[in-house]
Amino acid sequence: MIHDQLNDVKNTGILNSSNFHAVIYGEHNDIIKAHTMMETLICQKIQITPVYTNRYEFPAIIKIRELAIENPDKIFIYFHSKGMVNHNSSTYRTHLERKLTLSTFLNWDETLYKFNTNPNIQKAGLMPSPDGLIWFNFWWARGLYIASCEPIIESDDRFACEVWLGLSGSNTYNDCYSLIDKKISFTNDPSSDCWNKTCCCYDY
Repeated sequence: MIHDQLNDVKNTGILNSSNFHAVIYGEHNDIIKAHTMMETLICQKIQITPVYTNRYEFPAIIKIRELAIENPDKIFIYFHSKGMVNHNSSTYRTHLERKLTLSTFLNWDETLYKFNTNPNIQKAGLMPSPDGLIWFNFWWARGLYIASCEPIIESDDRFACEVWLGLSGSNTYNDCYSLIDKKISFTNDPSSDCWNKTCCCYDY
């Protein structure tokens, strides 16, 4: 499943212009296998952070903030594969995860152009919320913004990772660019008609 998701990202061409860091949870040997598979697939070195206990998305949020502090002038993209497992007992990717991955990376050069030409944009994603988080936790953000967010505190509340980008930072949609609406905007309910206007269509 991770192979197919990463292959979708690779096919957009974005990896030719970016560095990739993966936070991988699993047993030691499984992490080694996943790391090798990923490097073989995209034909470039990947830095990884291994995680051996289930800590939800906390290690990934902690890592991206560390990287942002080191590289405040960079633009970061955060995405995950946890929905493949949490909401799907089969060996196949979920319809939702496919939509999120493809739509978040589609026309990535245009999204990057928006960041480079509009300093008011700090975050981007398919559907920003009124509080400045990005629904489903697939997002773009400036390194300087991520570094300015309060450090996340690990807890048993996995949903703290979903709201961290907004509530620990600006707490507003006014700095969020919607990849669907192509402007600064927000969505109250991601299950509304807005979700039907995703950036790409494809068959399964």
